[in-house]
Amino acid sequence: MARMSFSLASCAVIAGTLPLLWLWQIPPRWASVTVLMISTLLLATCRSKIVRVLSLSFLCLALALLDARSMLMTMTDIDGKTLSAEVKIVKMRISGHQDQQILVQVEKLQGRWIFPAFYATLTLPNAMEAWCGGQRWSIRARFRPLHSRLNQGGFDRQRWGIAKRQLASARVLRATPITLACGARQRLLTQVEQHASSLRWHAILLALMFGVMKTLTPGVSAVLQQTGTMHLMVISGLHIVLAALFGWGLMRAVQRLLPLRWIVPSLPLLAGVLLAWSYAWLAGENPPAIRASLAYSIRTLIRWWGVTCTSWQVWLWCVALVFLSEPWYCPTAFGSLVSPSPG
Repeated sequence: MARMSFSLASCAVIAGTLPLLWLWQIPPRWASVTVLMISTLLLATCRSKIVRVLSLSFLCLALALLDARSMLMTMTDIDGKTLSAEVKIVKMRISGHQDQQILVQVEKLQGRWIFPAFYATLTLPNAMEAWCGGQRWSIRARFRPLHSRLNQGGFDRQRWGIAKRQLASARVLRATPITLACGARQRLLTQVEQHASSLRWHAILLALMFGVMKTLTPGVSAVLQQTGTMHLMVISGLHIVLAALFGWGLMRAVQRLLPLRWIVPSLPLLAGVLLAWSYAWLAGENPPAIRASLAYSIRTLIRWWGVTCTSWQVWLWCVALVFLSEPWYCPTAFGSLVSPSPG
């Protein structure tokens, strides 16, 4: 049976998920399931490399369409309905700031688990005044799917929301707490707030550590905008890579104090990956941070296994893996994020 290289398989994955960018209608579920079954059968039994590559492309297309159909059905099922749900608060609370809306992860609807879970924006009722990040609530709310209207710049708010699985907004009618304990990230944020409140640039510190922008004063925001450094306050791939390099360098320094048997290349690489994912979690697990951590992890595994490859191959594998996990994400943004240097 003809073997398929990783690069060729990555091209097949990308080619299979790209049609989501221009499809004007999602095919019915039975069509996607049929394509999925036929593609899987051909991929497992056929010897021709061309047929196997095409089968992999159609397999990825079927999976992406099933995911799209699942989100579409969810948005249709909740449209304008009053439903019971169990949600987990994702947004972090900042002392001194009053929020009218919060972002939550919907885990259950009408007593049924939702997989994968989607996100919704809740208008806060009086019963949830004591909210904090990480709490779980049982609510009864009226849901409204995310809608969009294209503007002159071509920004599609609905596609942007779907790429982040933020599918709806809701007005809470009744809320009952399930778990009032705040999450680990919220507790850490509260402790840092208390200890750093006396510092002059504590707002910058919170923005760089937790990705919280609301603490920036108008004066600081104006200075950042005038100097062209406002984008540095948004946690992105640059911050993740810097954190990973810091972890790598810190472990290299620690290795000077360790016995000779512990001075191996794998320890700094592992420290870099762990610190990258830790920082991504600390920053709220936003999509750019997760994608950067994923790309750095792939690059680290390649170095760990001693695989000889070019920068373009690494770029191709990273893009294919992200497309496979998040087919709705725009390819241009991530492609430029992990764009390899010449040579």
